[in-house]
Amino acid sequence: MSPFLGSTAVAAGLVTPAQLRGPRFRRLFRGVYLDGSATVDHVTLCRAVALVLPPGAALSHRARR
Repeated sequence: MSPFLGSTAVAAGLVTPAQLRGPRFRRLFRGVYLDGSATVDHVTLCRAVALVLPPGAALSHRARR
């Protein structure tokens, strides 16, 4: 499963805010969630942060974790 915006999932009726706070989902960044059983790696984090970047923004360089 890919990271997703909680507000979009709630608006679409896929989850409730209470479900997002529960153990089924993991919050990666403010408003960005991932299935709780998914592995969090560097690529997943990049995809997650890309959801909240402004239009036209880009990720670059190496990152340390």
